Amino acid sequence: MPLGELAEIRYEPGPQSIKSEDARLTGYVVFDDLPGMTEVEVVGEARDRLDRAVAGGELTLPPGVSYVFAGSWENHSRATARLRVVLPAALAAIFLVL
Repeated sequence: MPLGELAEIRYEPGPQSIKSEDARLTGYVVFDDLPGMTEVEVVGEARDRLDRAVAGGELTLPPGVSYVFAGSWENHSRATARLRVVLPAALAAIFLVL
């Protein structure tokens, strides 16, 4: 028996795969750079606006929904935090050697 006789077969565009992280469904939003701003600045501004909206009650996240900023912004934040520790330590070591 042909499958077409058992069910209506049609193509509907949709996500290519279901993505999950930490056993939770995940959706991605890409923030691109604006003229005069870097990608890190754009994501930082978006994060600040979302945090203010949640704190001010303008935006209510449903139970089980959260947002996390990742990618280049996360790498930049991690590198900045590491450099805040490593750079003074390296300068102090150079000063002691001299």
